[in-house]
Amino acid sequence: IHSDWTTEAWPQDLMLDRNQNWVRGWRVRGKDGEWYPCGVLCDRQAPAYATRRIPAELATHPYLCRFIDTTTASPWRECWSADHPMTRSDSREWKMRLLETMSKDLGLVTGSETGHDAAVPYVHYFEGMLSLGPYRVPDAGRDMQRIWTEVPERVAKFQLGHRYRLPLWELVYHDCVVAQWYWGDYNNKLPALWDKRDLFNALYGTPPMFMFNHRLWQENRERFVASYQAAASVARATGYSEMVDHRFLTPNRDVQQTRFANGVVVTVNFGEEPFEMVDGTQLAAGRQRLQLPGVSPQE
Repeated sequence: IHSDWTTEAWPQDLMLDRNQNWVRGWRVRGKDGEWYPCGVLCDRQAPAYATRRIPAELATHPYLCRFIDTTTASPWRECWSADHPMTRSDSREWKMRLLETMSKDLGLVTGSETGHDAAVPYVHYFEGMLSLGPYRVPDAGRDMQRIWTEVPERVAKFQLGHRYRLPLWELVYHDCVVAQWYWGDYNNKLPALWDKRDLFNALYGTPPMFMFNHRLWQENRERFVASYQAAASVARATGYSEMVDHRFLTPNRDVQQTRFANGVVVTVNFGEEPFEMVDGTQLAAGRQRLQLPGVSPQE
């Protein structure tokens, strides 16, 4: 049993459906090889467990950041328990209270899964906001470390398809919360699309995400460094600034540009041909350009 699980909540604080059955959640494999569903803790009860457990942890392990899994990935739910009834509106309120406990009451850098605009005032980052659920590789939430050498069509076309993606979230919330890829959909997950993810990170002003073991690090060290430098430089330059504009510079959408409130301009060429910039210089295929106010463009 994982130490993070609130086993003391079983069964009195589980969420109940209208038939008084406890709500099933994430499944885990038992020692017998069978799969068993976990019980879902009622959102109304969750903050009380957090206020009892987390300060005690911090007393011996003073960490600075806490990730609250699933809170912004699972839906608002009703609870039909007579002891802790809850409407969907109540569910939202208690979920936000849990996140507020982490970020404001305990002063921790706080993140949650996938993301939701209701939670923006209470978190600092969302793990998975950049990764649309239907367009991840199969079993991305469990088979995280597997590196995919073949690219599923839906991933290439929609998840990383520059003719389909629009940074709508970043245009609203870039200066409020950090968006990241999903932990099973990180920059080096599909090597054939690694360069393209770096370009999206640069265009959106978001940090990269990596997952690797010692062997992968040794085999791809220079590539990891290049990926980090390509994405992190823009994230640092734009991290606290509003994204004020996104535009396509070519009819086929191969070349795109974003502008930020602090004057930073990022241009990315997703295409296979060089693009002539307004200053007459060429932006090579598969490259990015970072323009800082008063500084010569950087590629």
